[in-house]
Amino acid sequence: MQKGVWILKVLSQQLIKQTNLKQIYTLVADNEGISRTNIASLTRLSKTTVSTLVEELLDAGFLLDAGAAQTRRQGRKPNSLRVNDEGNVVAVVNWLRSKLQIASVGLGGTVKNFREKMFDPGQDYAAQIADGYRALCAALCADEHKPRVLALCIIVPGIIDPCQKRVFSSVLPVQAGEWVVRRLRAAIPNVPMAMFNDTACYAYAEMSKGFLDDESSIFVNLSGGVGAVMFSGGKMLRGANGMTTQFGHFSVVRDGALCRCGNRGCLERRIGESVLAERAREFMTAGEIEAFGAFTYQTVGRAADEGQPQVCRMADSMAGDLAFALSNFITLYNVRKCVIGGEARLLGNYFFERLQEHITACSFREFVSSCELQYSRLPKHAQFAGAAWYFIDVHYRFEENLTGKLFLR
Repeated sequence: MQKGVWILKVLSQQLIKQTNLKQIYTLVADNEGISRTNIASLTRLSKTTVSTLVEELLDAGFLLDAGAAQTRRQGRKPNSLRVNDEGNVVAVVNWLRSKLQIASVGLGGTVKNFREKMFDPGQDYAAQIADGYRALCAALCADEHKPRVLALCIIVPGIIDPCQKRVFSSVLPVQAGEWVVRRLRAAIPNVPMAMFNDTACYAYAEMSKGFLDDESSIFVNLSGGVGAVMFSGGKMLRGANGMTTQFGHFSVVRDGALCRCGNRGCLERRIGESVLAERAREFMTAGEIEAFGAFTYQTVGRAADEGQPQVCRMADSMAGDLAFALSNFITLYNVRKCVIGGEARLLGNYFFERLQEHITACSFREFVSSCELQYSRLPKHAQFAGAAWYFIDVHYRFEENLTGKLFLR
């Protein structure tokens, strides 16, 4: 056999094995308690192949044998399997404007060791993120399960350019053209590192829980900024780096306030949580603004639900801005489900009701009548699980050494 043909055959066999390992792992992750027999039936692999690959995943510590399964079958009960949530974690850093949120996420999506660290503007951000990661690793070393860290995922409210290895964000205190990724890689050199867009992480968690299983759907993230991710056929379009769409920079007021992106009247400058105090000036006097206190989604949502007139007008205007942008999305792509997530649920019932009314009034009726609109039902910090799940599902290779690898898609 020629050397080139032999190499291709070996590589093909390795690829097939890696694919089968990932398929088996995914089945166990999605179906806790599944047996080897059921895996063989679902994958159409031989029982011998399944048994061999399961043993490899057990020996490597990715799966656990949970003992005899509960079935109605007579005779010997098959053993059930589950992922080793306690023994393997992904470290996740959520990079926000003024603070870091840091946690470990088990393979089953359990978020642990959550902590917050305020940013010191006088210190380098890469060094602060590295310090937060190392502190988390120290806490994991003290854990009774001594979990291994499979990777570090950094969630950012912005676009990650995988070619230039740069980050553009209208929320984070980084300059356009700054070598953010390189600085982070230099500060944390060896661990497999991924950087994902925040909206994509929320959206992937939503999809993984089965809440975005329609043929065409959109997840909208309302937080300090505004973002959106589209799904088609149950798959997130174009990865998790935020390069698919910049929904927050869709102009809803052509001559509106100038945004950091260079555009005017961006949706993010109209309804992002960070601009609520600025928007309040359109509806409230200086005295009313001072008396109101901090403007957050929670305080605005609560006041609107209580019927405070000025805040109701503000919430209605915000709902109208979001509806205008969403109606264009629905008209262009015939979206069947739209989930509003992030911190949006804090805006309350009044905002949501006004949003529904505005969308009905300004969208193509035939499409909007079949589009389901809802708030996200995910728990707090779901973006952490979304980042970890996306990394494992898309990037992780069970038999490959990923030391020092960088993932930006």
